[in-house]
Formats: sequence, C-alpha cells, structure tokens
Amino acid sequence: MPRSLNSPFTMTLCLFVFLFSGCKEKLDAVHQHQDIHTHSTEHASSTSRNILATSQDQTDIQELDQFNADFNTTTQEIYQELQQLKRQNMLRPDYLMQRKYDQARAAVNMLDDLELNTAQGKQIKDLLTKYWEQQALFLKSKTQVMPISPQPADVNDLIEAEKQLMKWKTS
Repeated sequence: MPRSLNSPFTMTLCLFVFLFSGCKEKLDAVHQHQDIHTHSTEHASSTSRNILATSQDQTDIQELDQFNADFNTTTQEIYQELQQLKRQNMLRPDYLMQRKYDQARAAVNMLDDLELNTAQGKQIKDLLTKYWEQQALFLKSKTQVMPISPQPADVNDLIEAEKQLMKWKTS
C-alpha cells in the first residue's frame, strides 16, 4: 500500500466514504478510492507544478496539516454521533444528509480560515476548497429544490491536493 494512503487525509476521506455508504458499498468505496488513487498518479503528476521553495513553506505545511487534523476530528465526531443514532434506530435519512452537508460546509469554513502565504499552499487550498464547495452544493441539492442539479465533487481534486502536500513535505 502506498505511503500516502496511510495519511490522516486519506483515512478521513475513507472514513467519510465509509460513514455515508451502505455496508457493501463501504468496502467497495474504499477499494475504489485506492484504485482511483493508484490510477490518478498520471493525472496528478500532469497537474502538479514545481514551485520553488520559500521560507514560509513549513508554516503553510503546518497549517494544512492542522486543517487535516481538525477535519479528521470533525469527521470522527460526526461518525460517532451517526453510529449512536443508528444503534438507537433514530437515524433518519434527512438527518444523515444534513450532517453530510454540515461536514462539507465545515471543511469549507476551515479552509476559508487558513491564511496561507505560499503559491504551493494556496494551490492545495484551492483544490480542497473546490472539492468541498462542490460537494456542499451537491448535498444541498439533495435536501432542497434547486434550479440546477449539481454533480458530486470530483474526488481527483482531493487526491491531487493530498499528492501535492505529500510531495511538498518531502521536498
């Protein structure tokens, strides 16, 4: 298994997929994510840019790592809450969808709070923000009547952001 699949970011993504899928779909989604990650190497390397190192790199890396840790904590809290409701037979589909939306909005809000100073950091933040804003719009469309039918966010944006952050940390 590639090293980056053990990152908190990837584990959070897998937990997110696991949390909001059916039992058989859970394993399929995690395996699909691993396949997408493996096959996205060509896509990711074609969109990655080599950006010169700056004195602020470590600060931005720490900010992005803190985002990942905070988002992971939020995801785990939501997961635990939903699992408890499920055990009590109190989990309604509308509430589940609302919590999915809340999680996506939380990610966008946390990303908005990041004050990154480097081109690489901003590029990674933009990829993450693009993904979570699209996912929030998609989830909102599932709970409200909207004039458009948004598509789910493209997981390749998350994978690309993770790949860039991992590459940046090791350079």
